[in-house]
Amino acid sequence: MNTVLLYLVIFKSPAAIKTYSILIANFAISDLLAAVSSFFVEPRIIPIHNSVIQINYGMCYKTGYIYSCYLGYIISLHLFLHSEFSLLYSFYFRLNILENQKTTHKPSRIILSLCIIYVPSLIFLILLSFGDISYQIDVFESFMKLFPNETGISVEMVTGNMDSKPVAIGMSLFVIAPIFIYTAILLIRNKIIKLLDKSTDHLRKETKSLHRRLLKILTYQAILPMFTVIAVFLFLIEKLLMFYHPLIEYSSTLCLEIIPAISPIVYFWYISPYRRAILKFFGIKKISGIGEENSTENSKAFVIIR
Repeated sequence: MNTVLLYLVIFKSPAAIKTYSILIANFAISDLLAAVSSFFVEPRIIPIHNSVIQINYGMCYKTGYIYSCYLGYIISLHLFLHSEFSLLYSFYFRLNILENQKTTHKPSRIILSLCIIYVPSLIFLILLSFGDISYQIDVFESFMKLFPNETGISVEMVTGNMDSKPVAIGMSLFVIAPIFIYTAILLIRNKIIKLLDKSTDHLRKETKSLHRRLLKILTYQAILPMFTVIAVFLFLIEKLLMFYHPLIEYSSTLCLEIIPAISPIVYFWYISPYRRAILKFFGIKKISGIGEENSTENSKAFVIIR
């Protein structure tokens, strides 16, 4: 779905959101790579104090390179973190347009901004990359001591970090960052709503509707990372309460993977050119109540996003 979204961004984005489509493409690429890396690893995560045992069910353990499973996992985590920072920037981008009464920004400026907000995620990736990969046999033995009745797990499937401070610091960043991100998003969102509620002469009715619908898309997107909060909560249950169950160990990763799976649907549904292209592909002209568009010149911006 993220590949389809990327195609639609490149070939079907209307002029009214051509600049904003760069942000959509950023989400599509980030979510696509996160989904691929997660699928490559398919990890089951078991935290024990400062240690993390990782059971890998994906193709990574068949590569014969022990580091590939761990690397695939931290790459997926840092991409999920980048998506959250990108969401924060998307809200700021919408606020900046309203405050400065601009209709667009230079693409180069947006790309530069995305590179800057990638830095925290890159730091997270570097921190975890410096974590020591313990010997497989040591990690496997620790796992079997903890779960002596576990079957079907081979040494090749097990990786982990035993008492690694860089990993502990990196995971703390992953746990704490969403708190600050969501606080900032709520503050910016409230400010955007107040600006749109004001009698702003520089905005036409259709343009204000466009802004409101873009804000609606961002709001729905902001709900999705709540799955990150659930994943972190499940991780902390294991780490702090020492309560272990396979359902929790699988779910902490599965919750994260839901985000890139659902995120494209928001754009498919609310951006009319994208929606029409998908409906056309399946031979559907319209859905009742969706897709009816006023053809007058003044309503073109209004119907792009609805």
